[in-house]
Amino acid sequence: MDAQALLDEIERLVNRIEQLVDELYGAVRNILEQIPGWLGWVRDRLLDAWDYLCEKLQPLWDWIAKYFSKPGFPWDLQSLAGRWTSEVGGPVGGQATVADAGTLLADDVWVGVAADRYKQALAPQRAAIAAAKSALADGMSKALSGLATALWVEFGVIAGGLATLVGCIIGAIASTSTVFGAPAGPFIAAAGVVVFLTAATGAGFVLSNAATNSKLDIERALADPAFGSGKWPKAVVS
Repeated sequence: MDAQALLDEIERLVNRIEQLVDELYGAVRNILEQIPGWLGWVRDRLLDAWDYLCEKLQPLWDWIAKYFSKPGFPWDLQSLAGRWTSEVGGPVGGQATVADAGTLLADDVWVGVAADRYKQALAPQRAAIAAAKSALADGMSKALSGLATALWVEFGVIAGGLATLVGCIIGAIASTSTVFGAPAGPFIAAAGVVVFLTAATGAGFVLSNAATNSKLDIERALADPAFGSGKWPKAVVS
C-alpha cells in the first residue's frame, strides 16, 4: 500500500469510527428505554459510563482535526530526496575533477604570478565542489529520506490504531445490547480511545525526533568547512 492509499485508509477508518460512535449512542438510548425502574443503579452506571466516553472522545476529535489539517506527505519528501541525488549530487560530483590544476589546459600555457595565484584558488574550489555532492546533496537526501520514513511509520501506527479502535467500538456496541452488559460498553470504547491516543502521541514524538535529526543533518551539511563557514570560497587569491 502506497502512502496516498494509506492516508485514504486512515480517512476511511475515521469516518467508520464516527458512524460507530453514532451507532453506540443509539444503542445506549435504546437500552436505557428497556431498563426497568427497579434497576435504576444500572441506568446510573450506564449514564456515567457514557459521560466518561464523551470526555475521552473530545480529545480524539481534536486530534483528528489537527492531524488532517497537516498530515504530511512522505512521497513528496522521498521524491525531493531523489532529486537532490540525481539533479544535484550526480552532476556536481562529476565536476569536482574539472577544478584540478592537473587537468586544465590553462595550467600548461599560463605562467607567472597571476597563474600561481589562480592555481592556489583551485584547491578550495575543488573541495567545495566535492562537498556540494558529498556533504550538501547527500546530506539533504539523507535528511529528507529520514523524515519521509518517519512519516511512513506514523501513517502505519495511526492506521493500525484506528483499526483497533474500530474493533473496540464494535465490541462496545455488542456489550450494550444487554441490560447488564450495557454499562461496560462505553468503557470498552473509551479504553480503545485512550490506547489509540497513546500510540498516536508516541508516533508523534518519533516523528518530531526525526524532524530534529533531519534539521541537524541539513545544518551540518551547510556548515561543511569546504564552504568556508557557509560561503563559497573565493575564485581568486589576492
